[in-house]
Amino acid sequence: MCITRECEKGCTCFSGGEVKHNPHCVHYPESRTKMYDDLKAKLEQLERMYHARGRRIDAMEHELTTHHGLWAIDRDPKDVDIEWIRRNAFPLKKDVRNG
Repeated sequence: MCITRECEKGCTCFSGGEVKHNPHCVHYPESRTKMYDDLKAKLEQLERMYHARGRRIDAMEHELTTHHGLWAIDRDPKDVDIEWIRRNAFPLKKDVRNG
């Protein structure tokens, strides 16, 4: 039997001897179950942050293209300085922007 007397109701024993401890069990803080739960919570937090960042980027892109329009230059930006870009950039027409 893999569950000890100290385990709480709800701990589960698997055929290989592994135990999924209930969060209220005295063994939970040192268990792999806690490690798994912590990693899962961290992954969910990172996913929320990733999606929130994507929504912020989408909002900024919408703001820029809606209020300032899309601008283009006919040279590689690495080959020119910022002043050249300011003098020669041209706005794209709406029909070009939307495909």
